[in-house]
Amino acid sequence: IRQLRCFQCVDYENKTMKDYAALIEGLPEQRGDSRAEEDLTAALEEATSLRLEGVSICWDFHENEDIVQKALERELRQQEDIWTPVEEHREATSGTSQTELEDSRFRKWLVKAELYAFHEEDNRSEEDAEVEIMEVLKTMTSSGHAVAVFETEGARDEAVRISEDLGGIRFQGGTL
Repeated sequence: IRQLRCFQCVDYENKTMKDYAALIEGLPEQRGDSRAEEDLTAALEEATSLRLEGVSICWDFHENEDIVQKALERELRQQEDIWTPVEEHREATSGTSQTELEDSRFRKWLVKAELYAFHEEDNRSEEDAEVEIMEVLKTMTSSGHAVAVFETEGARDEAVRISEDLGGIRFQGGTL
């Protein structure tokens, strides 16, 4: 019980992503080649008269998990290179001691060893990989869930209240 109370205290004192988000259930199946997120955002804004930051649909990718995972890994590696360029890393570590540099080299070696042991090498070109993931995404279907993100916690609460008062929000022949 103490742990729950500590969590509630910290949660009350801090704003987090969950304070702005509402889980949507009962979403009719959407296809990846549609403008599903835009359509759902428009329907929610119209029904509630509130502005949304956006909607994220939960996609069912279990049949293509390996392809999606590889695309995510490729994207993470690319983002890592963007956010920590080699020159910037050199400048940041220029004043470090020899021991720290050796530790850094050892860590890099460990990362390479882990990648070699646990990750398949992807020898495809960026273009081929991009074409493959785009085809997968276009044929993917959604789960019955999405997350709507509002500008404020009050807006989220108001949207939930409106939805309850309406008995749900109509969307593509279903009720959310």
